[in-house]
This record gives sequence, C-alpha cells and structure tokens, in this order.
Amino acid sequence: MSASSVSDLERLTYRAVRHRLAAAQKSSKGAPAYSRYVNRPLGRSLAAGAFVLGRTPNQVTAVSAACSALGIATIALARPTWAVGVLVSLALVVGY
Repeated sequence: MSASSVSDLERLTYRAVRHRLAAAQKSSKGAPAYSRYVNRPLGRSLAAGAFVLGRTPNQVTAVSAACSALGIATIALARPTWAVGVLVSLALVVGY
C-alpha cells in the first residue's frame, strides 16, 4: 500500500467506511435471514466504527470476547427476568 493510499484511508468517514464495507461484502444469495438482516448490517456498523476510532483487529476481538463472556456469565449467575434476557441477548449479539 502506498503512503498516499494509507493517508486516504485515515481520512475516511464512518459513512464512507460503511459504504466500502457494503460494497466489498459477499452476496446475500443463500444467506440465512438473521445473517442478512441483522448480523451483517450490525457487524458492518461496528466494524466501521472501530476503524474510524482507530481500533485494531485484536482490540475488536477482545471487545467481542468480553461481550460474549458477559452474556454467558449473566446466564449463569443472574436471576432470569425480562431485563436480564434483554441484556444477555444484546451481549451475545454484539459478541457474535
């Protein structure tokens, strides 16, 4: 990668990064509905945000692991309520 292309990447906005990720993503043909309508758009948004904030892939993986661990620990330790169910769902979706 040339020096000019690196500086161009550093100046990309969140919206531009999301657009580039969407254009580079594989086809939705044959993909499950959850992946097509929830997982890919959410993952694209989180990946774009992480890029714009300058996070490394290892940092993003650590946050994902922490969210998954939070969800699993909450299932094991918390009394089941609607609020706990929502927390677990959100933690596991973000962790995924």
